[in-house]
Amino acid sequence: MFELEVHIYKVLATGFASLLMAYLAAKFALKSFFKQKEYELVKDRYLNNGVDKVRAYNIELITNFNWNYCQVQKCLARTYHEEKSFPPEACLKSLRDIGDINACGLEHTRITRLLNDDSLWQLNEHVVGNVLSQNEWLIRVVETLQYSEKSTPEALLKLKNETEETQKELHIQMSCVTSFLTEVTDILEESQMDFSSIKRFSTDATVSTLVENIRDLWHSEMPKT
Repeated sequence: MFELEVHIYKVLATGFASLLMAYLAAKFALKSFFKQKEYELVKDRYLNNGVDKVRAYNIELITNFNWNYCQVQKCLARTYHEEKSFPPEACLKSLRDIGDINACGLEHTRITRLLNDDSLWQLNEHVVGNVLSQNEWLIRVVETLQYSEKSTPEALLKLKNETEETQKELHIQMSCVTSFLTEVTDILEESQMDFSSIKRFSTDATVSTLVENIRDLWHSEMPKT
């Protein structure tokens, strides 16, 4: 009888231990599942729908500006060589519309929260504003070509050189901003962040150095605004 009771207790203990292990394993698996989902949600919000969206917008913006620049250069060359007035309609129709400066407001808010600093937002707005402004200037250049009989070859060459210098400068500015955004992307891709770690992101040594570099560049650009 005693041996039977001992056997029953052993069976119960083994069963309880198995149930406990199964419960703990299920609990751990469920916790890991939700933790992984949180990582994915943070990455989706701050990477896919944050930094990467701003980068994609900037790339599209400068690509369209480059297209417009090439069309204007062709118009200037044609006017210069033909030495007569040039109807601007065909060239104007070939120019691409470029996006609004406020297209990525939500995304920039997320980046600012990550970095705990708005210098990248301010710098990006400054560069994007320059691109939009210079694109309007390109349009005005084309519109003046219909009066090219009043322009000397020297004046047309000057316009050509000015557009070239503008394009080079904007490329440098946009490359700097895109480089900063790419660095943030690289850090995010290598991190497994939950919502509680977002506030600590800016305290990372690499991130702090990056923010300092962004702030320095932004302060150097501020007098030009």
